[in-house]
Amino acid sequence: MLASLIVLATVAKPVLVGYLPSWRTDKYDFSRLAPLTDVCYFAIQPTAQGSLDTKDIQISDFANLAKAKQMYGFRVLICCGGWERSEGFLPTATDPVKRARFVKEAAAFCNKYCLDGIDLDWEHPTTPAQGEAYGDLIQDLHKALAPKHRIVTAAIADWQSMSQKAVDGLDRVHLMSYDHEGKHSTMESAKSDVDKLVTMGFPLSKIALGVPFYGRTIEHDSEMGYDEITAKFKPKPTDDQAGNYYFNGITMMSAKVAFAKQKGLAGVMIWEVTQDVEGSGSLLRTLKNGLDK
Repeated sequence: MLASLIVLATVAKPVLVGYLPSWRTDKYDFSRLAPLTDVCYFAIQPTAQGSLDTKDIQISDFANLAKAKQMYGFRVLICCGGWERSEGFLPTATDPVKRARFVKEAAAFCNKYCLDGIDLDWEHPTTPAQGEAYGDLIQDLHKALAPKHRIVTAAIADWQSMSQKAVDGLDRVHLMSYDHEGKHSTMESAKSDVDKLVTMGFPLSKIALGVPFYGRTIEHDSEMGYDEITAKFKPKPTDDQAGNYYFNGITMMSAKVAFAKQKGLAGVMIWEVTQDVEGSGSLLRTLKNGLDK
């Protein structure tokens, strides 16, 4: 009985997921990842033949991630796909032979670098048939990775539909609740985005609410990292706009993490962690403190 309660408590712990882009790691101190429960290293991509294209990552980063993982205890996932990196998903997901090749190579990649799972980011399936194929890919990955206690997650936008097979096969979904029109990541849009995923069939316990560590102009013709916004504009904790850039400041992040906890979500996801600042203005620390309350 006690063992069962311990397992349930472990499962219920809110996640704090941070994406770490390979092109931002050269000058990044990996100890700053300490507050996270999950690091999604971004990104490899599928080829049209179902193989893994790893040209955009730095293999040396895995040694640094392994050291940090050992010290801080977070999981490390490899992200596959992304904007302008998703062309290979359609031919891979719709062909059983290519899909099997992808699953085999993904499992071998996780084994080689001692990773805890794979995060998929197909931007985006556009038809019901493509959505079904995505579900097949997710189910096959889950079957291959689950025996070694590895997880399968996916990043999706609010308007992107997912099949029931995908909903069932995913351990968690990372809701990209940003880049909306106008003020791109408001509290209102966060609540609406979560409602849409629930309607899609996702249980609240599988949804991690995505928050941005960057700002966009209202016209969406420019963006700026939170670290750059802080250096240039010196915003107050209550500010969500600096110049013409709309972002999520300390107060907004506190409100969103409180919403995630009140709603019973899986936790919070960040794009992306290297855009944070250190010290009292840290958004990552704000989210961590909010989840720990």
